[in-house]
Amino acid sequence: MTFKVFYAVLTTFLMIIAAPVATSQTAYLDALTAYNQSDYETAYEGFIALAQKDDPDAMLNVAVMFDNGQGVEQNTARAAYWYKKSARLGIVEAQYNLADMYRVGAGVQQDYSLALDWFEKAARQGHVKARNSVGQMYLQGLGAEASQSTALEWFEKAGDLGHAVAAYNAGLMHAKGEGTEVSQERAVRWFRISAMLGNDDAKDALTRAGAAPISRFLPSSDATAAYAKGDYADAAAAWLEKANLGHPSAQNALGALYFEGIGVERSYQTALHWFQKSAEFIAETEGAAQVNLGYMFETARGTPRSNAKAFQQYLRGLQTGNPQAQLMVGGFFMEGRGIDQNQAEGLRWFRQSAIGGYANGQSALGYALFKGDGGPRDLNAAAYWFGEAADQGQMFAQSSLAAMYEEGWGVTQSFAEAAKYYRMAAEQDRAYDQWRLGYLYYYGRGVPQSYTDALTWFHKAAAQGDAQSEYEIGLMYDSGLGVEADQDAAMEWYQKAAAKGNWWGQQALEHYAYMERKKVADANFAALQAFAAELSANRQSNYKSPAYNSYQRPAQSSGYKDPFGGLNPWDSQYQTKRCIASPVSCYQNRY
Repeated sequence: MTFKVFYAVLTTFLMIIAAPVATSQTAYLDALTAYNQSDYETAYEGFIALAQKDDPDAMLNVAVMFDNGQGVEQNTARAAYWYKKSARLGIVEAQYNLADMYRVGAGVQQDYSLALDWFEKAARQGHVKARNSVGQMYLQGLGAEASQSTALEWFEKAGDLGHAVAAYNAGLMHAKGEGTEVSQERAVRWFRISAMLGNDDAKDALTRAGAAPISRFLPSSDATAAYAKGDYADAAAAWLEKANLGHPSAQNALGALYFEGIGVERSYQTALHWFQKSAEFIAETEGAAQVNLGYMFETARGTPRSNAKAFQQYLRGLQTGNPQAQLMVGGFFMEGRGIDQNQAEGLRWFRQSAIGGYANGQSALGYALFKGDGGPRDLNAAAYWFGEAADQGQMFAQSSLAAMYEEGWGVTQSFAEAAKYYRMAAEQDRAYDQWRLGYLYYYGRGVPQSYTDALTWFHKAAAQGDAQSEYEIGLMYDSGLGVEADQDAAMEWYQKAAAKGNWWGQQALEHYAYMERKKVADANFAALQAFAAELSANRQSNYKSPAYNSYQRPAQSSGYKDPFGGLNPWDSQYQTKRCIASPVSCYQNRY
C-alpha cells in the first residue's frame, strides 16, 4: 500500500481553521500542530476525538494515520473504515483513497466495481488523480466493460487539470487511434501539454513526431515595467508582440487589458481570445489564465454563459494552488452551480483559499462559518477570518466584523471596534457602513457623540442613493440636530427615502399628512369631528416623534436587519478585476 500523505499538511488539501477560540476548530488546530511536530500520538488523540463527533476532515486524518501507522499501529482495515465514513460525507480525498483500497484489496476485499464507483465520485468533484484512475480502469476493463473511448475521455479530463501522465496517455491514444480516429495533431497537442508538465516520455514523443520542442516563457519585463508606470498603451504593444510569439503570460496580460479597457479599447471577445490561448498552459500563469477564462464563461463576457466550462477552467486553476481558483470552485460547490451542491466541499475550498492568504477567500470562509454553510455555525471562527481579511483591506470583511463587534457575535461586544471597522469600510465608499458609522456618531457609541459627524456620514451614504441615510438626514433637519432646523428640507429627504420604499420615510410623510389635516381640523369643527372618528378607529399614525425614535428597524426596513446586506462574498459578481502581469495582482480586495 502506498504511503498516504497526511491530508492536513498537503498544499492542495490543507484542512485547518486557525481560529484562536475554544471550539472544535481549535482542537483541530492543536491536533494538526502536534502532527506537524511529529507528535503523532497526541495528534491521533485529537483527531479521533473530533472524528467520533462526526468531523469529516478529522475522520480522513484518522484514516491516514491508521494507513501509515502514525501514532497507532498500522491497520488498513481501520483506515478503510474511517475513509468510508469521511467519503460518505463528501470528502473527495477520502473517496479517492477508499477507491484505491478497493482497487488493491487493502483493508477491504478487492472489488474493482466499488473502486471504480468511488473513483468516479471523486473524479466528478474534480479530483485530478481520480480522473486518471477512472481512465485506467476503463482502459483495462476493471470494474466495468473495457472502453477505450471512455478511457480517453477521462484521460483528457485529467490532462486538462494538469495530470502529466494522463495527458501523455491521451496523446498515445490519439496517435494510435485507440478510442478515436488517428490524429497526429491532437496527439502532439496532448504530448506538448504533458511535456510542459515535466513528463520526459512526452518530450521524447514530441521529438519522434518531429514537433517543435517545448519552451517555458517568462513574463515580459519591459511590458510589466511600462504597465507599472502607467504607460498602458506601451505595455499593450509590448505584450502583443510577445503574445503573437506564443508567450502564455503575455497572452494572459493582454487579455486582461482588453477586459479592463486599459491601453486598448475594451473588447470582451478579444479578451476571451487571448485568455483561451494562455489557458492552454497551466504553470506559466500560475492558474491566473484559467481563472480569467472561467470568469468569462461564467459571466457571459464575449461568449455564451456556461457554468460547466467555467467550473472546468477553475478546476484547472487549482493545480497551481491558485487561491482565487480555490475560492471560485468553493463557490460553485457551495451553491451547486452546474454541479451537485456540496457545501462541505465548498467550505473546504474556502479554507484552502483563506489559508493561502487570499483576502476574498478569508471573507468567504468567515461568512460561511457565520451562516453555518457546509458545517456547524462558528461565530468565533467567523470573526477570526473576517479579521484576517479586514486587515488586508477587504471591505466586506471589515463591514462584517464591525457588525459582529456591534452585536457581540463571536466577540466581546465593543462599539469602539465596531466604529473602527465600519470606518475602514466607509472610507472605501460602502454606503451601508457609512450609514452605520453615522449611527454610532449620532448616539456616541464607540466614538465621541457628534451630530455633525453623523450628518456628514449620512450625506456620504445618501450620495450613493442609500434610502435609510436619506431618512436620517430628514430626521436631523426635522429635529435641528447638527444642522439648523428646516422642515422643508426635512420633507425633501423624507420624500426621497419614501420614494425608494423606505418604511421610515413613508411613516414620516404619513405623520406630516396627519399633522396638516389636524391644522385644518383645528380651524374647522366638522373636520375635527371627522378626524376624531378616524382616531377612534385607531388610524392615527404610529410614527413617533424624532426625540423618541428607535433605530431598531422593522422587518420591512429595506433589508437593514441583515448587517451583511444579503451578499455572498464568494459570488462571482465581486470577482471583476482580471489578473494583469502577475496573479498577485488578483489577490487584492475585490469589493
